[in-house]
Amino acid sequence: MSSPLVLETIDCLLAEDKTIRDPIHGDIVLNVLETAVMDTEIFQRLRRIKQLGTVNLVFPGAEHSRFQHSLGTLYIADLLLRNISKNNQDLIGQNELYEKMFSLVVRLAALLHDLYELPFSHTLEKEGHVFEKQWKDDNLNRMIFGTESQLFAAVTKKIEELTCKVPSKQKRLSDLEGGKNNSSQNLAATIVALVYKVLIETEEDISGIALSLFGKEIQTLKIFDDKYLDAAGYIIRNTICADLLDYLVRDFYFCGIDKKYDERFLVYSTLFLTSDEKTKKSKVVFAYSLEDKRGRIKQSVLSSLFDVLELRYSLAEMVHTHRVKNSFSAMVIEAFNLHYQSLTKKDERDALKKEMMRMGDDELLDYLRKTNPDSKYILDYYYAHHSYHEFVLWDKWQSVINSLSLSEKGLESLNDAAERLLIERTLVKWINKRLPNGKKLRDGDLLIYVMPNPEKLWKELEANVVYMGNNGMRTVSTLESLSVENVLTPMSPMMSVVVKRIEGQRKLLQEKYCNLWRVSLLTSPKIDLKDIDYATIPNDASELISKIFRFQGLHVRPTETLGPAVVPDEINKILLKINADRRSFWTMKELFEFPV
Repeated sequence: MSSPLVLETIDCLLAEDKTIRDPIHGDIVLNVLETAVMDTEIFQRLRRIKQLGTVNLVFPGAEHSRFQHSLGTLYIADLLLRNISKNNQDLIGQNELYEKMFSLVVRLAALLHDLYELPFSHTLEKEGHVFEKQWKDDNLNRMIFGTESQLFAAVTKKIEELTCKVPSKQKRLSDLEGGKNNSSQNLAATIVALVYKVLIETEEDISGIALSLFGKEIQTLKIFDDKYLDAAGYIIRNTICADLLDYLVRDFYFCGIDKKYDERFLVYSTLFLTSDEKTKKSKVVFAYSLEDKRGRIKQSVLSSLFDVLELRYSLAEMVHTHRVKNSFSAMVIEAFNLHYQSLTKKDERDALKKEMMRMGDDELLDYLRKTNPDSKYILDYYYAHHSYHEFVLWDKWQSVINSLSLSEKGLESLNDAAERLLIERTLVKWINKRLPNGKKLRDGDLLIYVMPNPEKLWKELEANVVYMGNNGMRTVSTLESLSVENVLTPMSPMMSVVVKRIEGQRKLLQEKYCNLWRVSLLTSPKIDLKDIDYATIPNDASELISKIFRFQGLHVRPTETLGPAVVPDEINKILLKINADRRSFWTMKELFEFPV
Protein backbone atom coordinates (compact mmCIF):
# COMPACT_ATOMS: atom_id res chain seq x y z
CA MET A 1 0.00 0.00 0.00
CA SER A 2 1.36 3.41 -0.97
CA SER A 3 1.26 6.39 1.37
CA PRO A 4 2.47 9.96 0.89
CA LEU A 5 3.84 9.95 4.43
CA VAL A 6 5.92 6.82 3.88
CA LEU A 7 7.24 8.22 0.61
CA GLU A 8 8.15 11.52 2.26
CA THR A 9 9.89 9.69 5.10
CA ILE A 10 11.84 7.48 2.68
CA ASP A 11 12.84 10.61 0.76
CA CYS A 12 14.21 12.10 3.98
CA LEU A 13 16.10 8.87 4.80
CA LEU A 14 17.65 8.88 1.30
CA ALA A 15 18.77 12.51 1.51
CA GLU A 16 22.54 13.01 1.18
CA ASP A 17 24.14 13.52 4.58
CA LYS A 18 27.87 12.80 4.76
CA THR A 19 30.77 12.44 2.32
CA ILE A 20 33.71 10.17 3.13
CA ARG A 21 36.98 10.16 1.17
CA ASP A 22 38.07 6.67 0.11
CA PRO A 23 41.46 5.79 -1.44
CA ILE A 24 39.82 3.48 -3.98
CA HIS A 25 36.61 5.19 -5.10
CA GLY A 26 37.14 8.82 -4.08
CA ASP A 27 34.11 10.45 -2.46
CA ILE A 28 31.49 8.07 -1.03
CA VAL A 29 28.22 9.80 -0.16
CA LEU A 30 26.11 8.41 2.68
CA ASN A 31 22.44 9.19 3.15
CA VAL A 32 20.74 10.12 6.43
CA LEU A 33 19.85 6.55 7.38
CA GLU A 34 23.29 5.15 6.52
CA THR A 35 25.03 7.78 8.65
CA ALA A 36 22.84 6.86 11.64
CA VAL A 37 23.67 3.17 11.21
CA MET A 38 27.37 3.78 10.59
CA ASP A 39 27.66 5.66 13.88
CA THR A 40 26.60 2.64 15.97
CA GLU A 41 29.22 0.83 18.05
CA ILE A 42 28.59 -2.53 16.37
CA PHE A 43 29.35 -1.06 12.94
CA GLN A 44 32.35 0.98 14.09
CA ARG A 45 33.79 -2.27 15.44
CA LEU A 46 34.44 -3.29 11.80
CA ARG A 47 37.35 -0.83 11.85
CA ARG A 48 39.16 -3.33 14.11
CA ILE A 49 38.64 -6.35 11.85
CA LYS A 50 41.06 -6.71 8.94
CA GLN A 51 39.55 -7.41 5.55
CA LEU A 52 42.17 -10.07 4.73
CA GLY A 53 42.78 -11.72 8.10
CA THR A 54 46.43 -12.79 8.36
CA VAL A 55 47.49 -11.51 4.91
CA ASN A 56 49.12 -8.41 6.46
CA LEU A 57 51.83 -10.72 7.83
CA VAL A 58 52.87 -11.39 4.22
CA PHE A 59 51.80 -8.16 2.49
CA PRO A 60 52.41 -5.44 5.12
CA GLY A 61 50.12 -2.94 3.40
CA ALA A 62 47.06 -5.18 3.80
CA GLU A 63 45.91 -3.46 6.98
CA HIS A 64 42.60 -2.29 5.51
CA SER A 65 39.45 -3.11 7.42
CA ARG A 66 35.97 -4.44 6.86
CA PHE A 67 34.76 -0.94 7.71
CA GLN A 68 36.48 0.42 4.59
CA HIS A 69 35.24 -2.48 2.47
CA SER A 70 31.66 -1.97 3.67
CA LEU A 71 31.74 1.64 2.51
CA GLY A 72 33.23 0.56 -0.81
CA THR A 73 30.52 -2.04 -1.30
CA LEU A 74 27.94 0.68 -0.72
CA TYR A 75 29.60 2.80 -3.41
CA ILE A 76 29.54 -0.01 -6.00
CA ALA A 77 25.95 -0.91 -5.09
CA ASP A 78 24.93 2.69 -5.74
CA LEU A 79 26.75 2.62 -9.08
CA LEU A 80 24.86 -0.53 -10.07
CA LEU A 81 21.56 1.01 -8.94
CA ARG A 82 22.10 4.06 -11.12
CA ASN A 83 22.74 1.90 -14.20
CA ILE A 84 19.75 -0.29 -13.38
CA SER A 85 17.55 2.79 -13.08
CA LYS A 86 18.52 3.85 -16.62
CA ASN A 87 17.88 0.38 -18.04
CA ASN A 88 14.71 -0.63 -16.18
CA GLN A 89 12.21 2.18 -16.02
CA ASP A 90 9.54 -0.19 -17.33
CA LEU A 91 10.10 -2.78 -14.56
CA ILE A 92 10.44 -0.84 -11.33
CA GLY A 93 10.48 2.86 -12.20
CA GLN A 94 6.70 3.07 -12.68
CA ASN A 95 6.18 2.79 -8.90
CA GLU A 96 8.03 5.60 -7.13
CA LEU A 97 7.74 4.07 -3.66
CA TYR A 98 9.00 0.67 -4.87
CA GLU A 99 11.95 2.25 -6.66
CA LYS A 100 13.00 4.31 -3.64
CA MET A 101 12.49 1.45 -1.18
CA PHE A 102 14.56 -0.77 -3.48
CA SER A 103 17.36 1.79 -3.47
CA LEU A 104 17.14 2.29 0.30
CA VAL A 105 17.23 -1.46 1.04
CA VAL A 106 20.01 -2.32 -1.45
CA ARG A 107 22.25 0.49 -0.23
CA LEU A 108 21.70 -0.32 3.46
CA ALA A 109 22.19 -4.05 2.90
CA ALA A 110 25.43 -3.32 1.02
CA LEU A 111 26.67 -1.21 3.93
CA LEU A 112 25.71 -3.92 6.45
CA HIS A 113 26.67 -7.05 4.52
CA ASP A 114 29.68 -7.70 6.81
CA LEU A 115 28.04 -6.60 10.06
CA TYR A 116 27.96 -10.21 11.27
CA GLU A 117 31.71 -10.65 10.84
CA LEU A 118 33.49 -11.99 13.91
CA PRO A 119 37.21 -11.35 14.38
CA PHE A 120 39.12 -13.44 11.81
CA SER A 121 35.69 -14.57 10.63
CA HIS A 122 36.67 -15.84 7.16
CA THR A 123 39.73 -17.57 8.64
CA LEU A 124 37.70 -19.34 11.34
CA GLU A 125 34.58 -19.95 9.25
CA LYS A 126 35.63 -20.64 5.66
CA GLU A 127 39.13 -22.00 6.28
CA GLY A 128 38.81 -23.51 9.75
CA HIS A 129 35.13 -24.56 9.65
CA VAL A 130 34.85 -23.71 13.34
CA PHE A 131 31.58 -21.83 12.90
CA GLU A 132 28.49 -22.22 10.80
CA LYS A 133 28.04 -20.22 7.62
CA GLN A 134 27.53 -16.48 8.08
CA TRP A 135 24.01 -15.45 9.16
CA LYS A 136 22.99 -18.98 10.23
CA ASP A 137 23.03 -18.35 14.00
CA ASP A 138 19.54 -17.21 15.07
CA ASN A 139 20.69 -15.94 18.46
CA LEU A 140 23.32 -13.69 16.89
CA ASN A 141 20.87 -12.58 14.21
CA ARG A 142 18.48 -11.36 16.91
CA MET A 143 21.38 -9.67 18.69
CA ILE A 144 22.34 -7.81 15.49
CA PHE A 145 18.88 -7.08 14.01
CA GLY A 146 16.33 -7.63 16.78
CA THR A 147 14.37 -5.32 19.07
CA GLU A 148 17.29 -4.77 21.46
CA SER A 149 19.89 -4.26 18.73
CA GLN A 150 21.79 -1.04 18.11
CA LEU A 151 20.79 -1.25 14.45
CA PHE A 152 17.06 -1.33 15.12
CA ALA A 153 17.36 1.43 17.71
CA ALA A 154 19.30 3.67 15.28
CA VAL A 155 16.79 3.17 12.44
CA THR A 156 13.80 3.75 14.74
CA LYS A 157 15.30 6.88 16.29
CA LYS A 158 16.08 8.40 12.90
CA ILE A 159 12.55 7.75 11.62
CA GLU A 160 11.07 9.29 14.78
CA GLU A 161 13.16 12.41 14.21
CA LEU A 162 12.14 12.67 10.55
CA THR A 163 8.40 12.15 10.97
CA CYS A 164 8.29 15.45 12.83
CA LYS A 165 9.92 17.24 9.87
CA VAL A 166 8.09 15.91 6.80
CA PRO A 167 5.52 18.28 5.20
CA SER A 168 2.55 16.13 6.22
CA LYS A 169 3.65 16.10 9.87
CA GLN A 170 0.03 16.46 11.01
CA LYS A 171 -0.43 12.81 10.01
CA ARG A 172 1.20 9.93 11.85
CA LEU A 173 2.57 6.65 10.57
CA SER A 174 0.03 4.94 12.79
CA ASP A 175 -2.64 5.99 10.27
CA LEU A 176 -1.20 3.48 7.82
CA GLU A 177 -2.88 0.17 7.21
CA GLY A 178 -1.18 -2.52 9.28
CA GLY A 179 0.41 -0.05 11.68
CA LYS A 180 -0.06 -0.58 15.42
CA ASN A 181 1.47 0.86 18.57
CA ASN A 182 4.74 2.68 17.86
CA SER A 183 4.45 3.62 14.18
CA SER A 184 8.14 4.54 13.80
CA GLN A 185 9.06 1.08 15.01
CA ASN A 186 6.75 -0.47 12.39
CA LEU A 187 8.49 1.31 9.52
CA ALA A 188 11.90 0.59 11.08
CA ALA A 189 10.96 -3.08 11.42
CA THR A 190 9.92 -3.15 7.76
CA ILE A 191 13.25 -1.72 6.59
CA VAL A 192 15.35 -3.95 8.86
CA ALA A 193 13.37 -7.09 7.94
CA LEU A 194 13.80 -6.36 4.22
CA VAL A 195 17.56 -5.89 4.68
CA TYR A 196 17.71 -9.08 6.76
CA LYS A 197 15.97 -11.09 4.03
CA VAL A 198 18.35 -9.76 1.40
CA LEU A 199 21.41 -10.74 3.45
CA ILE A 200 20.50 -14.16 4.82
CA GLU A 201 19.00 -15.80 1.70
CA THR A 202 15.90 -17.09 3.45
CA GLU A 203 12.59 -18.07 1.86
CA GLU A 204 10.69 -16.83 4.93
CA ASP A 205 8.39 -13.87 4.21
CA ILE A 206 8.82 -10.44 5.79
CA SER A 207 6.08 -10.93 8.39
CA GLY A 208 7.69 -14.19 9.55
CA ILE A 209 11.10 -12.54 9.77
CA ALA A 210 9.63 -9.65 11.77
CA LEU A 211 7.97 -12.08 14.17
CA SER A 212 11.23 -13.91 14.87
CA LEU A 213 13.24 -10.68 15.23
CA PHE A 214 10.80 -8.33 16.94
CA GLY A 215 7.97 -10.41 18.42
CA LYS A 216 4.21 -9.87 18.07
CA GLU A 217 4.13 -6.28 19.27
CA ILE A 218 5.91 -4.82 16.23
CA GLN A 219 4.47 -5.37 12.76
CA THR A 220 5.70 -4.59 9.26
CA LEU A 221 4.03 -2.37 6.66
CA LYS A 222 2.90 -3.67 3.27
CA ILE A 223 4.82 -1.17 1.17
CA PHE A 224 7.13 -3.31 -0.98
CA ASP A 225 6.89 -6.28 -3.35
CA ASP A 226 9.11 -9.15 -2.16
CA LYS A 227 9.81 -10.32 -5.71
CA TYR A 228 12.50 -7.61 -5.99
CA LEU A 229 14.50 -8.97 -3.04
CA ASP A 230 16.22 -11.70 -5.07
CA ALA A 231 17.63 -8.99 -7.32
CA ALA A 232 18.75 -7.01 -4.28
CA GLY A 233 20.64 -10.05 -3.01
CA TYR A 234 22.40 -10.63 -6.33
CA ILE A 235 23.50 -7.00 -6.47
CA ILE A 236 25.27 -7.33 -3.11
CA ARG A 237 26.54 -10.89 -2.72
CA ASN A 238 27.61 -14.24 -4.21
CA THR A 239 28.14 -13.26 -7.85
CA ILE A 240 29.85 -10.52 -9.85
CA CYS A 241 28.39 -8.19 -7.28
CA ALA A 242 29.09 -5.05 -5.28
CA ASP A 243 30.97 -7.05 -2.65
CA LEU A 244 33.33 -8.65 -5.19
CA LEU A 245 33.74 -5.53 -7.30
CA ASP A 246 34.95 -3.58 -4.29
CA TYR A 247 37.24 -6.09 -2.60
CA LEU A 248 38.98 -7.10 -5.82
CA VAL A 249 40.38 -3.63 -6.43
CA ARG A 250 40.78 -2.81 -2.73
CA ASP A 251 42.65 -5.99 -1.79
CA PHE A 252 45.04 -5.75 -4.72
CA TYR A 253 45.68 -2.06 -3.98
CA PHE A 254 46.56 -2.59 -0.30
CA CYS A 255 48.68 -5.63 -1.14
CA GLY A 256 50.70 -3.41 -3.48
CA ILE A 257 49.62 -5.30 -6.62
CA ASP A 258 48.64 -3.18 -9.62
CA LYS A 259 45.55 -4.98 -10.93
CA LYS A 260 42.04 -3.67 -11.64
CA TYR A 261 39.10 -4.22 -13.98
CA ASP A 262 37.45 -1.96 -16.56
CA GLU A 263 34.11 -0.71 -15.18
CA ARG A 264 32.44 -0.19 -18.58
CA PHE A 265 30.51 -3.48 -18.42
CA LEU A 266 28.57 -2.12 -15.43
CA VAL A 267 26.59 -0.01 -17.89
CA TYR A 268 24.86 -3.25 -18.91
CA SER A 269 23.53 -3.95 -15.41
CA THR A 270 19.85 -4.81 -15.57
CA LEU A 271 16.90 -6.41 -13.78
CA PHE A 272 15.04 -9.29 -15.38
CA LEU A 273 11.59 -10.65 -14.52
CA THR A 274 11.54 -14.45 -14.40
CA SER A 275 10.03 -17.22 -12.27
CA ASP A 276 11.37 -19.40 -9.48
CA GLU A 277 11.84 -23.00 -10.66
CA LYS A 278 10.69 -24.41 -7.31
CA THR A 279 7.79 -22.15 -6.36
CA LYS A 280 6.84 -21.02 -9.89
CA LYS A 281 6.33 -17.54 -8.46
CA SER A 282 7.59 -14.51 -10.34
CA LYS A 283 10.83 -12.95 -9.16
CA VAL A 284 13.25 -10.31 -10.36
CA VAL A 285 16.95 -11.11 -10.75
CA PHE A 286 19.99 -8.92 -11.28
CA ALA A 287 21.92 -9.66 -14.47
CA TYR A 288 24.30 -8.31 -17.09
CA SER A 289 22.95 -7.99 -20.61
CA LEU A 290 25.10 -9.56 -23.34
CA GLU A 291 23.33 -7.39 -25.91
CA ASP A 292 22.94 -3.67 -26.46
CA LYS A 293 19.60 -1.91 -26.92
CA ARG A 294 19.62 -2.77 -30.64
CA GLY A 295 19.96 -6.49 -29.93
CA ARG A 296 23.59 -6.74 -31.01
CA ILE A 297 25.80 -9.13 -29.01
CA LYS A 298 28.41 -7.27 -26.99
CA GLN A 299 31.48 -9.48 -26.87
CA SER A 300 33.16 -6.76 -24.79
CA VAL A 301 30.67 -7.33 -21.94
CA LEU A 302 31.48 -11.03 -21.85
CA SER A 303 35.20 -10.31 -22.00
CA SER A 304 34.88 -7.87 -19.09
CA LEU A 305 32.92 -10.41 -17.00
CA PHE A 306 35.61 -13.05 -17.48
CA ASP A 307 38.34 -10.47 -16.82
CA VAL A 308 36.71 -9.97 -13.41
CA LEU A 309 36.61 -13.74 -12.85
CA GLU A 310 40.27 -14.08 -13.83
CA LEU A 311 41.15 -11.25 -11.43
CA ARG A 312 39.29 -13.12 -8.68
CA TYR A 313 41.39 -16.20 -9.45
CA SER A 314 44.60 -14.13 -9.42
CA LEU A 315 43.67 -12.80 -5.98
CA ALA A 316 43.17 -16.36 -4.75
CA GLU A 317 46.46 -17.52 -6.27
CA MET A 318 48.63 -14.59 -5.22
CA VAL A 319 47.08 -13.63 -1.87
CA HIS A 320 44.44 -15.94 -0.40
CA THR A 321 46.41 -19.18 -0.88
CA HIS A 322 49.89 -17.80 -0.27
CA ARG A 323 51.93 -20.46 1.54
CA VAL A 324 53.04 -18.26 4.47
CA LYS A 325 49.60 -16.68 4.80
CA ASN A 326 48.06 -20.19 5.05
CA SER A 327 50.53 -21.05 7.79
CA PHE A 328 49.54 -18.04 9.89
CA SER A 329 45.86 -18.73 9.20
CA ALA A 330 46.31 -22.31 10.43
CA MET A 331 47.96 -20.99 13.59
CA VAL A 332 45.03 -18.65 14.33
CA ILE A 333 42.53 -21.44 13.60
CA GLU A 334 44.32 -23.85 15.93
CA ALA A 335 44.78 -21.31 18.70
CA PHE A 336 41.06 -20.57 18.61
CA ASN A 337 39.94 -24.17 18.12
CA LEU A 338 41.94 -25.45 21.09
CA HIS A 339 40.04 -23.03 23.31
CA TYR A 340 36.67 -23.37 21.58
CA GLN A 341 36.64 -27.19 21.77
CA SER A 342 37.47 -26.99 25.47
CA LEU A 343 34.08 -25.29 25.97
CA THR A 344 31.83 -28.32 26.21
CA LYS A 345 28.56 -26.53 27.00
CA LYS A 346 26.47 -24.77 24.36
CA ASP A 347 25.81 -21.74 26.57
CA GLU A 348 29.58 -21.29 27.04
CA ARG A 349 30.11 -21.25 23.28
CA ASP A 350 27.16 -18.92 22.72
CA ALA A 351 28.51 -16.54 25.34
CA LEU A 352 31.92 -16.52 23.65
CA LYS A 353 30.43 -15.74 20.23
CA LYS A 354 28.34 -12.96 21.74
CA GLU A 355 31.42 -11.50 23.38
CA MET A 356 33.33 -11.78 20.11
CA MET A 357 30.78 -9.47 18.50
CA ARG A 358 32.37 -6.71 20.59
CA MET A 359 35.97 -7.63 19.68
CA GLY A 360 38.39 -6.84 16.90
CA ASP A 361 41.14 -9.16 15.63
CA ASP A 362 43.81 -8.18 18.14
CA GLU A 363 41.35 -8.26 21.03
CA LEU A 364 40.46 -11.87 20.23
CA LEU A 365 44.10 -12.95 20.05
CA ASP A 366 44.83 -11.17 23.33
CA TYR A 367 41.85 -12.95 24.92
CA LEU A 368 43.11 -16.35 23.72
CA ARG A 369 46.63 -15.73 25.00
CA LYS A 370 45.34 -14.86 28.46
CA THR A 371 42.74 -17.63 28.62
CA ASN A 372 44.28 -20.79 27.18
CA PRO A 373 47.94 -21.87 27.63
CA ASP A 374 47.89 -24.06 24.51
CA SER A 375 46.56 -21.15 22.47
CA LYS A 376 49.26 -18.92 23.95
CA TYR A 377 51.92 -21.45 22.90
CA ILE A 378 50.92 -21.06 19.24
CA LEU A 379 50.28 -17.32 19.36
CA ASP A 380 53.70 -16.63 20.85
CA TYR A 381 55.12 -17.95 17.56
CA TYR A 382 52.51 -15.93 15.67
CA TYR A 383 53.46 -12.64 17.30
CA ALA A 384 57.16 -13.40 16.80
CA HIS A 385 56.36 -13.90 13.08
CA HIS A 386 57.65 -17.48 13.18
CA SER A 387 55.42 -19.34 10.78
CA TYR A 388 54.94 -23.10 10.88
CA HIS A 389 56.61 -25.29 8.23
CA GLU A 390 54.28 -26.67 5.56
CA PHE A 391 54.26 -30.19 4.08
CA VAL A 392 51.67 -30.88 1.40
CA LEU A 393 49.71 -34.07 2.08
CA TRP A 394 47.31 -33.87 -0.88
CA ASP A 395 46.90 -31.40 -3.68
CA LYS A 396 44.97 -30.87 -6.92
CA TRP A 397 41.32 -31.37 -6.01
CA GLN A 398 40.17 -33.61 -8.85
CA SER A 399 43.06 -36.06 -8.51
CA VAL A 400 42.41 -36.36 -4.78
CA ILE A 401 38.67 -36.97 -4.89
CA ASN A 402 39.19 -39.59 -7.60
CA SER A 403 41.80 -41.48 -5.58
CA LEU A 404 41.65 -43.83 -2.61
CA SER A 405 44.19 -41.88 -0.60
CA LEU A 406 41.57 -39.54 0.85
CA SER A 407 38.04 -40.84 1.21
CA GLU A 408 35.09 -38.45 1.13
CA LYS A 409 34.44 -39.30 4.76
CA GLY A 410 38.05 -38.48 5.59
CA LEU A 411 37.77 -35.09 3.95
CA GLU A 412 34.64 -34.41 5.98
CA SER A 413 36.62 -35.21 9.11
CA LEU A 414 39.38 -32.79 8.16
CA ASN A 415 36.79 -30.08 7.56
CA ASP A 416 35.19 -30.66 10.97
CA ALA A 417 36.99 -28.58 13.58
CA ALA A 418 36.45 -31.05 16.45
CA GLU A 419 37.41 -34.09 14.36
CA ARG A 420 40.49 -32.36 12.97
CA LEU A 421 41.71 -31.53 16.47
CA LEU A 422 41.25 -35.16 17.49
CA ILE A 423 43.33 -36.32 14.51
CA GLU A 424 46.09 -33.83 15.35
CA ARG A 425 46.18 -34.96 18.98
CA THR A 426 46.28 -38.60 17.89
CA LEU A 427 49.25 -37.89 15.63
CA VAL A 428 51.09 -36.23 18.51
CA LYS A 429 50.30 -39.18 20.78
CA TRP A 430 51.49 -41.81 18.30
CA ILE A 431 54.64 -39.97 17.22
CA ASN A 432 55.60 -39.26 20.85
CA LYS A 433 55.87 -43.01 21.48
CA ARG A 434 59.16 -43.11 19.63
CA LEU A 435 60.58 -39.72 20.59
CA PRO A 436 62.99 -39.32 23.53
CA ASN A 437 61.65 -37.61 26.63
CA GLY A 438 63.29 -34.29 25.97
CA LYS A 439 61.78 -33.96 22.53
CA LYS A 440 58.14 -34.85 23.01
CA LEU A 441 55.50 -32.97 21.01
CA ARG A 442 52.55 -31.14 22.56
CA ASP A 443 49.18 -29.80 21.45
CA GLY A 444 49.80 -27.15 18.83
CA ASP A 445 52.99 -28.68 17.38
CA LEU A 446 51.22 -30.44 14.49
CA LEU A 447 48.45 -28.66 12.58
CA ILE A 448 46.38 -29.77 9.62
CA TYR A 449 45.25 -27.05 7.22
CA VAL A 450 42.58 -27.66 4.58
CA MET A 451 42.02 -25.08 1.89
CA PRO A 452 38.34 -24.30 1.18
CA ASN A 453 36.60 -26.56 -1.30
CA PRO A 454 37.50 -25.11 -4.73
CA GLU A 455 33.95 -25.69 -5.94
CA LYS A 456 32.93 -22.88 -3.56
CA LEU A 457 35.60 -20.54 -4.91
CA TRP A 458 33.99 -20.06 -8.31
CA LYS A 459 30.62 -18.94 -6.92
CA GLU A 460 30.95 -15.83 -9.11
CA LEU A 461 29.97 -18.06 -12.04
CA GLU A 462 26.44 -17.84 -10.63
CA ALA A 463 26.25 -14.35 -12.14
CA ASN A 464 23.22 -13.98 -14.41
CA VAL A 465 23.43 -12.92 -18.05
CA VAL A 466 20.55 -11.92 -20.32
CA TYR A 467 20.50 -12.67 -24.05
CA MET A 468 18.05 -12.99 -26.95
CA GLY A 469 16.89 -16.46 -27.92
CA ASN A 470 16.38 -17.55 -31.54
CA ASN A 471 12.61 -17.14 -31.00
CA GLY A 472 13.03 -13.43 -30.31
CA MET A 473 12.45 -13.82 -26.55
CA ARG A 474 14.95 -12.52 -24.02
CA THR A 475 16.05 -15.12 -21.50
CA VAL A 476 18.33 -15.32 -18.47
CA SER A 477 20.88 -17.91 -17.37
CA THR A 478 23.91 -18.14 -15.08
CA LEU A 479 27.44 -18.33 -16.46
CA GLU A 480 27.73 -21.61 -14.53
CA SER A 481 24.81 -23.34 -16.26
CA LEU A 482 24.87 -21.67 -19.67
CA SER A 483 25.63 -24.18 -22.42
CA VAL A 484 24.35 -24.95 -25.88
CA GLU A 485 22.87 -28.24 -24.66
CA ASN A 486 21.08 -26.88 -21.56
CA VAL A 487 19.26 -23.84 -22.92
CA LEU A 488 15.48 -23.76 -22.69
CA THR A 489 15.04 -21.59 -25.78
CA PRO A 490 16.91 -22.02 -29.10
CA MET A 491 19.93 -19.78 -29.62
CA SER A 492 20.93 -17.77 -32.64
CA PRO A 493 24.07 -19.09 -34.41
CA MET A 494 26.06 -16.09 -33.14
CA MET A 495 24.91 -16.68 -29.56
CA SER A 496 25.88 -20.36 -29.84
CA VAL A 497 29.42 -19.28 -30.69
CA VAL A 498 29.44 -16.99 -27.64
CA VAL A 499 28.20 -19.79 -25.37
CA LYS A 500 30.89 -22.16 -26.64
CA ARG A 501 33.42 -19.53 -25.66
CA ILE A 502 31.84 -19.28 -22.20
CA GLU A 503 32.03 -23.06 -21.76
CA GLY A 504 35.75 -23.12 -22.60
CA GLN A 505 36.67 -20.22 -20.31
CA ARG A 506 34.56 -21.62 -17.51
CA LYS A 507 36.24 -25.05 -17.68
CA LEU A 508 39.72 -23.52 -17.68
CA LEU A 509 38.90 -21.34 -14.69
CA GLN A 510 37.53 -24.28 -12.71
CA GLU A 511 40.62 -26.38 -13.46
CA LYS A 512 42.90 -23.62 -12.24
CA TYR A 513 40.99 -23.33 -8.96
CA CYS A 514 41.19 -27.11 -8.47
CA ASN A 515 44.95 -27.03 -8.99
CA LEU A 516 45.32 -24.44 -6.21
CA TRP A 517 43.73 -26.70 -3.59
CA ARG A 518 45.77 -28.65 -1.05
CA VAL A 519 45.75 -30.23 2.40
CA SER A 520 48.88 -29.53 4.44
CA LEU A 521 50.56 -30.68 7.62
CA LEU A 522 52.21 -27.80 9.49
CA THR A 523 54.91 -28.31 12.10
CA SER A 524 55.89 -25.81 14.78
CA PRO A 525 59.23 -23.95 14.64
CA LYS A 526 60.49 -26.03 17.57
CA ILE A 527 60.60 -29.09 15.30
CA ASP A 528 64.00 -28.98 13.57
CA LEU A 529 63.78 -31.56 10.82
CA LYS A 530 67.57 -31.72 10.60
CA ASP A 531 67.41 -33.42 14.00
CA ILE A 532 67.47 -37.19 13.48
CA ASP A 533 64.67 -37.72 16.03
CA TYR A 534 62.35 -35.29 14.24
CA ALA A 535 63.39 -35.99 10.65
CA THR A 536 60.68 -38.52 9.81
CA ILE A 537 57.74 -36.68 11.42
CA PRO A 538 56.18 -35.33 8.18
CA ASN A 539 56.36 -38.70 6.42
CA ASP A 540 55.15 -40.61 9.48
CA ALA A 541 52.23 -38.24 10.00
CA SER A 542 51.33 -38.38 6.32
CA GLU A 543 51.32 -42.17 6.31
CA LEU A 544 49.26 -42.36 9.50
CA ILE A 545 46.65 -39.94 8.16
CA SER A 546 46.49 -41.74 4.83
CA LYS A 547 45.95 -45.08 6.54
CA ILE A 548 43.24 -43.67 8.78
CA PHE A 549 41.33 -42.22 5.86
CA ARG A 550 41.78 -45.24 3.62
CA PHE A 551 40.25 -47.45 6.28
CA GLN A 552 37.60 -45.16 7.66
CA GLY A 553 34.30 -46.44 6.34
CA LEU A 554 35.99 -49.28 4.41
CA HIS A 555 36.73 -52.92 5.17
CA VAL A 556 40.36 -53.59 6.00
CA ARG A 557 42.53 -56.27 4.50
CA PRO A 558 44.13 -58.10 7.48
CA THR A 559 47.49 -58.31 5.76
CA GLU A 560 47.79 -54.52 5.39
CA THR A 561 49.67 -52.82 8.21
CA LEU A 562 51.40 -49.51 8.77
CA GLY A 563 54.92 -50.80 9.17
CA PRO A 564 57.25 -50.50 12.14
CA ALA A 565 58.44 -46.95 11.41
CA VAL A 566 55.21 -45.43 12.59
CA VAL A 567 54.30 -47.35 15.74
CA PRO A 568 51.94 -49.88 14.16
CA ASP A 569 50.64 -51.86 17.11
CA GLU A 570 47.84 -49.60 18.34
CA ILE A 571 46.35 -48.64 15.00
CA ASN A 572 46.83 -52.11 13.47
CA LYS A 573 44.87 -53.65 16.34
CA ILE A 574 42.05 -51.20 15.67
CA LEU A 575 42.08 -51.86 11.94
CA LEU A 576 42.15 -55.63 12.30
CA LYS A 577 39.27 -55.47 14.79
CA ILE A 578 37.30 -53.29 12.35
CA ASN A 579 37.89 -55.86 9.64
CA ALA A 580 36.75 -58.70 11.84
CA ASP A 581 33.53 -56.90 12.74
CA ARG A 582 33.10 -55.56 9.19
CA ARG A 583 32.23 -52.14 10.57
CA SER A 584 32.21 -48.60 9.23
CA PHE A 585 32.61 -45.42 11.23
CA TRP A 586 30.95 -42.08 10.72
CA THR A 587 33.30 -39.99 12.85
CA MET A 588 36.94 -40.08 13.86
CA LYS A 589 35.86 -39.95 17.50
CA GLU A 590 33.95 -43.20 17.06
CA LEU A 591 36.92 -44.79 15.30
CA PHE A 592 39.48 -43.86 17.94
CA GLU A 593 37.23 -44.88 20.83
CA PHE A 594 36.54 -48.28 19.31
CA PRO A 595 37.44 -50.97 21.90
CA VAL A 596 40.31 -53.21 20.87
